[in-house]
Amino acid sequence: MPASSVDSTGCRNCRMPLDFSSKTVHVNGPIMPIINPGADSWVEGWQPESTSFGTHRISSTAVVTDEFVVDAQDMNTVPLDTPENERYYRDHFLSQTHLNYCAMDSTTGPIVMSVKYEESASCPAESSYFRIMIRTRDSTICKRISAKLVGDEPQVEDIARIVLPDLNPSLRFQCTVSCDVQNAIVEYDEHAKQCRFKFGILTQSIGQNTEEAIFSNNVVSDQFAQFLKCIATEVDLQGFDGFRGGLDVKGNLSGRKSYFTKFKNREIMFHVSPLMPFSLTDAQQVARKRHIGNDIVCVVFQEESTTFDPNWIASSFLHTYIVVQPVSGTEVPAA
Repeated sequence: MPASSVDSTGCRNCRMPLDFSSKTVHVNGPIMPIINPGADSWVEGWQPESTSFGTHRISSTAVVTDEFVVDAQDMNTVPLDTPENERYYRDHFLSQTHLNYCAMDSTTGPIVMSVKYEESASCPAESSYFRIMIRTRDSTICKRISAKLVGDEPQVEDIARIVLPDLNPSLRFQCTVSCDVQNAIVEYDEHAKQCRFKFGILTQSIGQNTEEAIFSNNVVSDQFAQFLKCIATEVDLQGFDGFRGGLDVKGNLSGRKSYFTKFKNREIMFHVSPLMPFSLTDAQQVARKRHIGNDIVCVVFQEESTTFDPNWIASSFLHTYIVVQPVSGTEVPAA
């Protein structure tokens, strides 16, 4: 069963609890029992000499740097500026000591929560926090909560209700222990949103009405160059360390230059046909089409108005074409 699905309205539906049912352990005592880690199981987040955390225990060795520290006098929950919540678990929990919990609330529905204890490097006694990530079918919430809010021996339910105060009073969370759990959470968090995109860019001259002609254009006119600078920044592909969108960054096999940008925390690499290698002996220009033909979105830049038919481009992936023409008498600001 997949961790989640997308319904007809485009909303993500969480199927509880990320297939955690076979990975749940009930703990009755103050210390998590020792479980013989088989091929795919281990005791997640437990270490000796750890800080009490309700019926489970969590290590107090994690230290957070000052850039994440909030004034210790602030007794409110602290929302973190995380426009890319889908990477939050990977960046702040994965490969670090933490605990994962799941529950089914009668109103909210399935809930999966990750919890990690943190201390300020500069003042651990006064600046201790619980970093939490709560996933519901409607949203993902990332917060950091002062330890003073929950007392010396907090129950995991108490921490959850600080963020979701309307949870059922009888709700109880179950701790999950398995190597598969972290992988399932990463897959759930990161599959729903795409942070990196690759878009194709073609140029079309007047009267061109075949794929071969369009992919064979090599001229970068002043207007086309102005358009490229408007939407992205020219980069050298050799040694480029950002999202490369499948382009070669070692041997100039995809060309020497391309255009790249970041928009609302999303990385975009443009496959600019005239900047890619051109072959005199290959009418189909496979070196170009192998990239652009596998994109989903393609921009078609026309110097002047001419007919463009998407059926001219044979591709099983291209679904959206954006035809762009310069407007005379106007100047476009650079990106």
